[in-house]
Amino acid sequence: WKVAHTYAPYMSKDFIDAMVHWNADLYGISRVSPRWRKCFFTVSNALQQHISQLYIDAFFPKEAREAATGLLEGMRVQFAEDMDTVPWMNPATRTKAKAKLEMMGFAVGGPAEWEPREPLVLGGGFLADTVRIDTAQGKREVTSLLKAPSRTKWSMASTTVNAYYDRNKNGLFIPAAILQPPFFNATFPAARNAGGIGTILGHEMTHGFDDQGRRYDGSGWLHKWWDSATEGAYDARAQCIAKQYGNFT
Repeated sequence: WKVAHTYAPYMSKDFIDAMVHWNADLYGISRVSPRWRKCFFTVSNALQQHISQLYIDAFFPKEAREAATGLLEGMRVQFAEDMDTVPWMNPATRTKAKAKLEMMGFAVGGPAEWEPREPLVLGGGFLADTVRIDTAQGKREVTSLLKAPSRTKWSMASTTVNAYYDRNKNGLFIPAAILQPPFFNATFPAARNAGGIGTILGHEMTHGFDDQGRRYDGSGWLHKWWDSATEGAYDARAQCIAKQYGNFT
């Protein structure tokens, strides 16, 4: 069942139709994704590093990376200054929070170095190629278990218009695809970049200090570093948001 469920989207129409019925019952989704969408996300997920390299070479020059990194460093400074005005955070927790902010890594555009990959020969059909790619990825993951974890390893393709904070790595990851107009351009005025991409990156930065991020320190280790009074004050202020959403119907 697991094999059939995993690979049904890459098989014949009969299997795909069966998955449509399954998804309709389970999730209420009764349509098949358009072919272009299926092709795009299949390739993006299966060959993430390969398409990321091609995209960065074509659409993300060094100047863009430098400008985006400079914007992030300026935001780090402002974020630290804002922490001094937070009334619910006591001095000891504030000091630790600033230390975590200083340790926060910024991965901009894509990996600074590409992982070496063994040659992979494709061309045996959609399903067969998918199995080959999954097998190669499985071997890499097993091998990685014997290595120290990398704080710079990406889990998103550079072609993705999104950004994320990884609390286990205490790092912001900003793909090259979102560092494009209208969000960002190295030639835009600083105010425009701050209003375009800056709001998104500032949002991601706060995840290092929200109800989940506060459970991880600057090295990505899971442990309690906020004092109980600060946690209580934070949670009390968060209730206004919970109550607001609780009243939506």
